[in-house]
Amino acid sequence: MTSESKFMQSEIPPLLRALHERFRFRISGPRRIARVDAFTIDLADWKLSLTNRNPCFWIHTPELLALPTADLADEITDAAREQGWLSETTLILFEGNGTELRRHLALTYDPFLVVDAAQQKEIVSAPSPRRVLVDLLLTQVPRCELAPYETNRPVTGNRFFGRDHEIRELLKSQDNYLLIGFRRIGKTSLLKELQRLMDDRDPPGDDELRRVYVDCAVITTAEELYTEIVSRLSPADLKRILGRQSKRYQRQMFENLADLHGGQITYLLDEIDPLLENEIQAKEFWDALRGASSADKAVARFIMAGYRQARRARNDPDHPIYNVCKSYPLGALSLGDVRGMIEKPMADLRVHLEKREEFVHQIYSETAGLPNLVQFYCYTLLQRLDRGEIPGDTVRLQDLRAVYDSPEMRDYMLESFMANSEPIERALVAVMASSHFGIRGEPFTLANITAEMRRHHFSLKLPILDSACRDLVNGGFLSPERDTFHFTIPVFALLIRENYSVDAFLQDLRNEFKHRPEPRGGHVA
Repeated sequence: MTSESKFMQSEIPPLLRALHERFRFRISGPRRIARVDAFTIDLADWKLSLTNRNPCFWIHTPELLALPTADLADEITDAAREQGWLSETTLILFEGNGTELRRHLALTYDPFLVVDAAQQKEIVSAPSPRRVLVDLLLTQVPRCELAPYETNRPVTGNRFFGRDHEIRELLKSQDNYLLIGFRRIGKTSLLKELQRLMDDRDPPGDDELRRVYVDCAVITTAEELYTEIVSRLSPADLKRILGRQSKRYQRQMFENLADLHGGQITYLLDEIDPLLENEIQAKEFWDALRGASSADKAVARFIMAGYRQARRARNDPDHPIYNVCKSYPLGALSLGDVRGMIEKPMADLRVHLEKREEFVHQIYSETAGLPNLVQFYCYTLLQRLDRGEIPGDTVRLQDLRAVYDSPEMRDYMLESFMANSEPIERALVAVMASSHFGIRGEPFTLANITAEMRRHHFSLKLPILDSACRDLVNGGFLSPERDTFHFTIPVFALLIRENYSVDAFLQDLRNEFKHRPEPRGGHVA
């Protein structure tokens, strides 16, 4: 009997059955947790905070319906805690009047959404069950909590926006890739979304892992990476990877793991810059990766991500990684991607955008298409709607000013700059922001930068300035136009002037040059 047949023969809530039969929503369950029947339902296409495995409890048995409401709320909370669902938006399908249960669960501050018997019937019979269900959910939870926007952690599925071209290429190809982009541009989210999509399209068998995500931020040697991989895929072999025969095992490791897990394994290696800094191990390590992914073996595929060291290594024909993978720069989102991030979720949350096209263009201009900033804008607007700071359900162009000027937005932008820049870039930005170019919002050339740096008694070689400008362009802080640059986000130069000292950044740069190996020709002109 297929899993589909088993599901259809199970006792399941009428609402879930209707969603499955009419719209082919994927549903799994039931699974009994204590006395509660649990299901998951794929609501990711709705592009809200509801996920591709969204938790759902069905409260229908006489013993549960007979409980005092406070006791029932405790059982539901305990079941959610047992499954690790307390941070998830969990649907509670309650076969009774849900008023009292709704009130008790609201006291827990956990995201439980109660749909009672009458409401389930209304949803099932509606021409658009989705619209009715969302309207119902909006009566129980603030818009910003039901929204898909996330600014502080990686996202997948319903919260992942854009990158359609990148995803198509990476899924279609069997080549190795190195994704290159600065922090908060979405590298980790893209790797995890690829993992989800690959597993969805080609599900691994029981006890098999065919796609493995590894955060390499604190992994500095090949041995550490091998150990992490083996601990995930074949813990019984840990002694072999650490023992005297470790080199011999490493040479066969990727083939052994592919045999164990039913075929080629895709390794998604995030933040590989520390690995690239260890040049002593470089050739042997990267040769092993190239061999495992070669056409004659094809037991492994590697999709990696990094930033500065990754870009430098990939652009160096003498570095061993040069022939291992293709490079793929990740930059800002396109206008179309930003439009998709704004329009559909806002419409689904019953938010009207006045002068919609102008609204989208203004956010795109003020954020430079940086995904974390776009999400920050949208989330902040929804917060202001929920708090009544924006009246009604309509957001106007002038409402964007409050986001633009908010301390939270300014702190977010400055933190992003400091996290993504090095001393030379900070000094360059501070000098140009304090110049008449930054004050007037005018474009500037490398010659202008050289002149402004000399005004501060600091002179740098042209290749060093050019490299710093390119890094600032890659970071989304400067935008190029022919032979000039300008600050990508208009308010950015003002924020730098108001919050940082040019002299302090220049002193940091002097200290950096004291400890940095001097390139041929020196740092200073």
